[in-house]
Amino acid sequence: MKTIKLYLLVIATVTITLSGAPVLAQQSITGEDDIAQLLAAAEKEFDLTKYDAVILLDEISNQWTSDHRLIITVHRIIRIGTDIGVETYGDHRIPYDHDNCTFKVNALRTWRDNQWWETGETGIVETLPSQLRPAYAYANMREMMLLHNGIEIPCILEVSYTIEDNRSFRGGTEGMWLFAKEHPVVKSRFSLAMPKDEVRPVYSSPGVPDPEKGLSEDGKYETLSWTMGPLPALPVPHTDDPARYTPHIIWSTWPDWTTLGNYIKGSFGLAQVIDSSLTTSLDSLLRDSRTGPEKASLIAAFIGERTSFINYSDKFWPASPRAAISVYSSAYGHRLDRAVLAAALFNKAGLTALPVFISNEFGVIENTVPSLARLGNIGVWVSGPDIEAYYDPEESVLQRGLAQITGRTIWSPGTDEKPVIRIRGSSEYSRMEIIIDLDIDSTGDSITGKGFFYTDNCLNVFERMEGLDSEAADFLNEVMSGLIDGAEVTDYSFNRFDIFNVTAGFEFGMKKPEKDDFERLPLKIGNPAGGLYDHLPADILLYEATRMSPVSLQCLMRCSIELRIKLNDMVSVYLPSEIKVENKAGGFAMSVKQDDNRLDVKREIYISRIDIEPGLWPDLRTLLLADSHEQNRTLLFKTKEKTENKK
Repeated sequence: MKTIKLYLLVIATVTITLSGAPVLAQQSITGEDDIAQLLAAAEKEFDLTKYDAVILLDEISNQWTSDHRLIITVHRIIRIGTDIGVETYGDHRIPYDHDNCTFKVNALRTWRDNQWWETGETGIVETLPSQLRPAYAYANMREMMLLHNGIEIPCILEVSYTIEDNRSFRGGTEGMWLFAKEHPVVKSRFSLAMPKDEVRPVYSSPGVPDPEKGLSEDGKYETLSWTMGPLPALPVPHTDDPARYTPHIIWSTWPDWTTLGNYIKGSFGLAQVIDSSLTTSLDSLLRDSRTGPEKASLIAAFIGERTSFINYSDKFWPASPRAAISVYSSAYGHRLDRAVLAAALFNKAGLTALPVFISNEFGVIENTVPSLARLGNIGVWVSGPDIEAYYDPEESVLQRGLAQITGRTIWSPGTDEKPVIRIRGSSEYSRMEIIIDLDIDSTGDSITGKGFFYTDNCLNVFERMEGLDSEAADFLNEVMSGLIDGAEVTDYSFNRFDIFNVTAGFEFGMKKPEKDDFERLPLKIGNPAGGLYDHLPADILLYEATRMSPVSLQCLMRCSIELRIKLNDMVSVYLPSEIKVENKAGGFAMSVKQDDNRLDVKREIYISRIDIEPGLWPDLRTLLLADSHEQNRTLLFKTKEKTENKK
């Protein structure tokens, strides 16, 4: 009997060890969570063999102190299953403000072979982020590297650290917590502690349970704690705003949007300081400018040439942008600092420049809690008698027209009461229509033709064509070269040209394509610049047959390309087949009409929804694949004589 009990004990021990579960140390470093129970829940909910890692516990605690300091404690326990899991979670790189905060490691250990492998001081390394090495002004930032010891597969990693403000330097703070993560999570927990007399409302999305409420031991702080799980990984492919479809919390210490807005606008305005030298450079730059748009474009290009962009989050400097003259003198800046410099120069040039935030994706976002979490990054809105434009500090480019803001939530701090959608997408289709007339014959080495070009609403390309130089011709060349490789616009004229609609006629020429090995003349029809494909989000991956995240589009879109070809002494030997597809996402049609000397080929696609749930992805993918398939874009021709001789 004793032998049987011992045998069963050995089997149980080996089984638990191989699964990566603790045997002697079931408690987390805080003592609040049983790791063995978390692992058992993971094994019950998920097939661990299918995942690189499963997060057993993901927890963050935010405390806003009575003297306005922020204390953040992060605690994670992760079951590692593959080498990719090791690469993802074996080393942690945590940015923090070295000048204004302290960093404390509470736990950094690995459970393997029934024991904890603690990481010593050699596994805790403070470094300067590589992106900031050429930017001395940002040397307050550090990256704390936490390296786990004793990692083998499978194993369990536990890490906990606290970042605490060492002084009161924030006017306030805010943020968002997504309960779902990159990998499946068993328990996701968010806690918030605030002084009892400063408690602010918190937004919780549908499906998030009510918080557990409590008081700190000294009774000075009210605490709220939300817990969810088990939860699958964030749906893929990842989008710019997963809060649209993932349970989340939005919190803030700011009492309202007005207070937050005045704070941002105030610090932004105080930093717009330039000296006489920069003023002289600006005057020289704008000496020959004639209009507000030309001034703004020259300033945007000037900043792009004179300052390097530092690709690092500016959220660590929300209250302390550098003075504009310092940004210019140092010749570098992150997004916020470049925005300050741009606003200073725009205002000095007689324009009106205000800080602005534009949401990453389309549609209404929750605005009851004053938080920037879903509002994207800071930019500059430029206004004047003849200009309304958005300046993007990262690219240092100016975007005119309404297309870039249609359907997006916008907020100008200190000016707008709260974030709103100023221009809603039309319930009608936004259109791009191109008609090409061309002659093809067997003589000569060139092809000429003329075309009609029309765009409106969110497909309008006004901002890409507006200017006093060659902007319109350059863009029409992009349209034609995207449509037919090598085609160049030789002349054009506008019937209408404004922020609502562009209608143009043009003439073009091109070198005749080289014949293939069978003496066939190929004509391939591509994607015009500014068309539907330029307005699809980057997360649309046609090679994926399924997707778990929704697709968010700016507007209903309809794009048609029609070629009317005079064949002369040529004859077609390959043409696309006529096809018509209609489904719940929209439609695609290819029509071909031919008589003795005339060929009409029309390709049209329309998308009839702006919010496409994962279940409708196969429908949208079908339309895009049909439209982009080479057999629907290729035409082949031969001379009549050679075709007849072959017969």
